[in-house]
Amino acid sequence: MPPLNPGRTCAAAASGKGMIFARINHRSTPLKPRTSRPARPAGSKGQSHRVRIIGGRFRRTLLPVIDAPGLRPTPDRVRETLFNWLAHLFDHDFAELRALDLFAGTGALGMEALSRGFGHVTFVEHDPRAAASLDAVLARLGATNAAVHRRNAYSFIQGTTDHYDVIFLDPPFDQARYAELLHLASRALRPHGLLYVEAGEALALPSGFALVRTDRAGAVHFYLLQPATTPTADPVPATTPSGAESSNDENSPDSR
Repeated sequence: MPPLNPGRTCAAAASGKGMIFARINHRSTPLKPRTSRPARPAGSKGQSHRVRIIGGRFRRTLLPVIDAPGLRPTPDRVRETLFNWLAHLFDHDFAELRALDLFAGTGALGMEALSRGFGHVTFVEHDPRAAASLDAVLARLGATNAAVHRRNAYSFIQGTTDHYDVIFLDPPFDQARYAELLHLASRALRPHGLLYVEAGEALALPSGFALVRTDRAGAVHFYLLQPATTPTADPVPATTPSGAESSNDENSPDSR
């Protein structure tokens, strides 16, 4: 049988009982192989970054993450664990509690507290873009039981005369002065108050603090602490795991 001519639309092939006709599809231009577009790396310019509130009345609300040095939102898994701890320790009753999100950044911790029913949350954030983002989110949510202070975290905690039931301490890991922070923050706690701390490595806790809870998620070590000498407060038994206002302070950056 002569070879088939790809330029023709049909060809004949010999068989024992006659001729079989077969249609041949012919393309003058060969198909190009498909190639997948490379994924844009995390952190690329132009890519939007957002985290979400994972519990409470504002659940699934997205929080923008600006491109700022040291800004590192607390992961979902860590926040879920933390607020499970707090729900157990405070018997799921947050209505009268005041919280301070000292290195607010995206506000993931403080917004989670508001969503789950905390009575009031104060956000402290130095970066003007992050502070403006916090104001915008609170306005969008209609949350009037919150305040945003554009201040340096160390300056704020040194000078505040307010007191809180829970203080979130999640500083940029490479800038944190943990011993100083714990000392200053403990003075701003109400009786029975708790400090939440995140670190990039295991912390050697200074004396004077009771370890209430601790866990680890990847490279993040996180702790719930209580000053052992809190007036009139008995430390919680320790276990180990298996509408917004604004004020300004132009000190060194401390965004989370």
